[in-house]
Amino acid sequence: MRCEKQVSQLTEQQRFVIRLFFQLKEVEEHKYYLSERLGFDVGLNKSAMDWVNSGQAERFARDFSSNEENILAFCAQHCTECSASLRLSMKQIHNLMHDD
Repeated sequence: MRCEKQVSQLTEQQRFVIRLFFQLKEVEEHKYYLSERLGFDVGLNKSAMDWVNSGQAERFARDFSSNEENILAFCAQHCTECSASLRLSMKQIHNLMHDD
């Protein structure tokens, strides 16, 4: 079922979940590249700490905030059953964040 919502119809919880989803995908991507560089799976916790310490969290906050209305509009139109459980690729995320 597809839900044709507008940004103004998103609840604060849905907005929070969308931001959290994007943030988690960014940390997972960072984990991949950090693990590749170090030659072993660093795990999500170490990756998240490195993501914050390397300045990536600050960059994410800036990029997400700058593009939040477009991101929320996309999510409002494309999320299934009005939830934020999107199946976006990293390419789609980077395009929405304008950080690619």
